[in-house]
Amino acid sequence: MQSVTDANNNLNNININTAGHESNSTIKKRLPGLDLVRSTAALFVVSVHFFFNCGYYSTPLNDRVTFMMTVMRWLFLCCVPLYMMLTGYFKCNKELNRQHYLSLIPVFAAYFIISTIKIFVGNYYYGKVYGIKEALSSFGNYTIAWYVGFYFSLMAIAPFLNRLWHSLRNKKEQHILLISLACITTLYPVVSLFSASNTDICSTLFSIISLAAT
Repeated sequence: MQSVTDANNNLNNININTAGHESNSTIKKRLPGLDLVRSTAALFVVSVHFFFNCGYYSTPLNDRVTFMMTVMRWLFLCCVPLYMMLTGYFKCNKELNRQHYLSLIPVFAAYFIISTIKIFVGNYYYGKVYGIKEALSSFGNYTIAWYVGFYFSLMAIAPFLNRLWHSLRNKKEQHILLISLACITTLYPVVSLFSASNTDICSTLFSIISLAAT
């Protein structure tokens, strides 16, 4: 009888150990590459806003230093797109359900709390910057943090974008969609560039080439 009890205890221990091993194996590993992208984007955010306080926008582009600053500024402007790509990576399998839209509540709560603090701090240090009308307008049109409106718009249609993407039958159709989106989003800047006067374009290109050569 004792041997049967011991055998049952051993079997239970084996089951517990097996269950613990399976639960540990299902734990997702943290990907360091995503943390690297997130850290880089955070550094870029600080760097691109530094240009507002270093006199860059009031300095003519006529030497190598300002040329390099312009190149770095365009690089730092990738901060928000990097965050958006991370969001797309984590939301690529989100479906149309209530939980997805409820997940936006903490973002809006943080937006309103931080914006309210900014309004009071701005009025305290710089006088009356925001009245009641200006504050409500800033909340509604996202002038305090424009990317919140961008994020909300993207998350609102994310489940539909996922359905569209997963409904494509093969990689060829996916590539055609990506190329089409790239053409649509770059059409206006290209047309605007070539609609400017040729003199302005040539002088700008000549200045850039001259600075790069020196």
